[in-house]
This record gives sequence, C-alpha cells and structure tokens, in this order.
Amino acid sequence: MFIKVYTRDNEHLKDVLADKIQAINGISRTETFISLDVLVDRQLPMIETGS
Repeated sequence: MFIKVYTRDNEHLKDVLADKIQAINGISRTETFISLDVLVDRQLPMIETGS
C-alpha cells in the first residue's frame, strides 16, 4: 500500500509516522521516500520591513 503524506517539516513527518500511521493495527513497518522536486503552491503574506 502506498500513501502520500504532506507534512510541515521532518519533525512533523516523524510524529505522523510514529503517532498516526504505525498506531494502525496491521501496520508492522513503514518505508519513507522524500520528494524534493514537489512544488508546493503556498500563498504567503508579504511582510513589509521598515528600511
């Protein structure tokens, strides 16, 4: 079975794997692949700094 999970950072990924996925009955192990080529389209606020 393959699932795709988006997490905020590596710490969040660790928490999702340990606390959520591995807690499911029948899951005996996981294998993780991290994709660095995924473009995430996020709308970030513009922060104006005084110069």
